[in-house]
Amino acid sequence: MDNATARRCRRLLEQATVVLPQQGDSGVIVRRGMRFASREGSEVGRVAAVLVEDDPPRAVALLLDRLPAYRDYLCVPLELVASVAGETVSLVLNSEEFASLPRWRDPAGSSPQSAKEEPT
Repeated sequence: MDNATARRCRRLLEQATVVLPQQGDSGVIVRRGMRFASREGSEVGRVAAVLVEDDPPRAVALLLDRLPAYRDYLCVPLELVASVAGETVSLVLNSEEFASLPRWRDPAGSSPQSAKEEPT
């Protein structure tokens, strides 16, 4: 995610309807705790939050939680999500490529545990 997008992301939500670019207009619910899987199916982390832009309100990325193994969060742009099925968010990246995702830096100082609402 570029810096301009990061500045527009004013809310971190525990759950939100996410529209994946490759799935057209249909949305899927993504919520904290869902499993992130690499292209091979290996678990690479859990969803920590959904990043939402304010204008217009829409989900733009997911935060990948690698705790407690690592003390950071990775930002996953929706373009890198292959699908969402059941409790699994599948990535187009393999297990090694996901480590190159940008670390999340919150310009507003909030934490991934901060919001509980769905965008309207």
